Formats: sequence, structure tokens, C-alpha cells
Amino acid sequence: MADETSGRKSVRELVEAMRSGKLTRRELMVGLSALGLTAAGTAAIVAVATRPSTLAPEHHLQLHDQHITKQMKGDVPHMMGDYAENAVVDDPLFAQPFVGREAIAARYAAEVASVPDRSLRIVNRTVSGDQLIVEWEATGTHQTPFLGIGGNGQAYRLTGVTVVTRRDGLIVRESHYFDTAHLRGQIEG
Repeated sequence: MADETSGRKSVRELVEAMRSGKLTRRELMVGLSALGLTAAGTAAIVAVATRPSTLAPEHHLQLHDQHITKQMKGDVPHMMGDYAENAVVDDPLFAQPFVGREAIAARYAAEVASVPDRSLRIVNRTVSGDQLIVEWEATGTHQTPFLGIGGNGQAYRLTGVTVVTRRDGLIVRESHYFDTAHLRGQIEG
């Protein structure tokens, strides 16, 4: 759905326009950059958008719905069953990715503890092959530090994109893209 205040298209609309031949790959990249995505985020979405489909889109969306339900309940142990043993979670707040279920579980447990009132609104989702592009808006209050970040009782509102890669139904990579300076400005202020 187009952003009615600016006339800009969403990530989903841009990807669909490229797939239908209405945009070139270059125009897709320009459009994604105009939405504020980083170069890495733009490259990831372009790569996903140009891959052929290998997982039924409905199945991918169903798995994602189930995963988000567990995530929002703070059900970290059951959530870990959604990840491959050596899955990778890229989070731009941290210099190194979280690799393996144990590290990913520790990350999510810290998030659940630090932001008990967190909420997540899915804005758009687009499936391409074994990947899912998710536009989202997150809100909450950082009550305690999240792996050393925030924790001053400050509320935040953040928009971003996550690219979820699945193989054999399990998440093998989850890459989050958002403006870390914007988040830090809200929770560390």
C-alpha cells in the first residue's frame, strides 16, 4: 500500500512492480533507498526479489505467523524449534551475528526481559523462493538493558525490514535492517 502522505510505495509494492516488469532492478534499488533502507538492506531485498520460488508462499507465511506468535508471547524455548541448529541472526545493533540456537535463544531471552511490553506490527510481507521479506513496526519500553543497550525506561517506535531465509521449513538466516542511531536516540536518551 502506498504511503498516502508521500506517495511513496512500500517495499512490497516495489518488489511486485519489479516482478511484473513495471520497474527495472535499478529502479527497485532507487525506490528502496528512497524508503530509507541501508545499502545492505537494499541489496538483500533485491537479491530476494530476483530469486525463483521454491517454498509455497502460503506455507512460508503460515510458518512466519506461527513464529511471530511464539516471539510475541516470549516463548523462547518453542521459538528455537523454528531455527536450524546453526542458524544465523544478523542484528545491526551488534558487531557480530548470533550463530546457533543457543546464542539466538540468549538474544531473544534478553529482548523479552528488557522490553516486556514490546509489540510488533507486520506492515507487509513478500515471499520469494526460500526467503520472506517482512516490513514491520516495533514499539515498547526498554525497562532493563538489552545486552548492554538501553534499559532506562525509555519508550521507542521503530520501523524496519527483516529477511527470513528458510530451508526445509527451518530458519537458517534472519537479517534485520533498521536505523540503529534512531533506536539508540530513543532508548539511550
